[in-house]
Amino acid sequence: MIKEQRQQQIIQLLEENDVMMNSALAEYFGTSLMTIRRDIDELAEDEIVIKLHGGVALKKTQSLHIGHVTRVNENTDLKKRIGAEAAKLIQEGMSVFFDAGSTPLFIARNVPPQLHFTAITNSLVTATELCKKVNTNVIMIGGELYKPTFATRHNSAVDSAAHFRSDISFISTKTISPPKGLYEMDLSMIEVKLAMAERAENVIVVADHTKFNISGTYLSIPMSDIDLVITDTELDQKYVDLLKKGGTPVTLT
Repeated sequence: MIKEQRQQQIIQLLEENDVMMNSALAEYFGTSLMTIRRDIDELAEDEIVIKLHGGVALKKTQSLHIGHVTRVNENTDLKKRIGAEAAKLIQEGMSVFFDAGSTPLFIARNVPPQLHFTAITNSLVTATELCKKVNTNVIMIGGELYKPTFATRHNSAVDSAAHFRSDISFISTKTISPPKGLYEMDLSMIEVKLAMAERAENVIVVADHTKFNISGTYLSIPMSDIDLVITDTELDQKYVDLLKKGGTPVTLT
């Protein structure tokens, strides 16, 4: 795992656990304490975290926004390419789910303004972007707002999503591990992704190559339920082969 990926995961772990011990992080990533301390030093220099005795915490003034901001600004060139390719699949009159990941936001940015379709999302940020498209009907899935990602979650969001069906569900992921499926760190976000996937004619995963085979905790959507993966050309050929061997089409852009 490269340094940037590990530091991003440290931030996400701190969003969920408030405080983490350095030793626990070293064990989680299977790396040395020295490596973890260097990561924490860099994050502290950027004023993202606060170093504690033997541990680390998110800087409170940053914690409500750092999760979303860091994800949107990570691998932006790759996400732009994937977003542009995925947006081509939206046709006139369709109903489309956009989940709360950062890559679906880039799909929304690439939607042609003249296109008439219905967008359904649990992301405040993606909903705001889609509202700029004058011909797009935007439906916001209700529920408890999870501030680090500006997305709704839990039972009320799942129940809200259950009222709709879609031609396409665009699903992002923490990690994708063929031939098993998609994995997440947060159980509460899995429920909404599943609701979107179960009510779609086509489940399309949008994930850049850095999301493949990194560590994840909870299986969200099995590979057998995925109709297409859109990723970038930097993806290692072994993962392309695994996807195709398992019967999952893949588009490289």
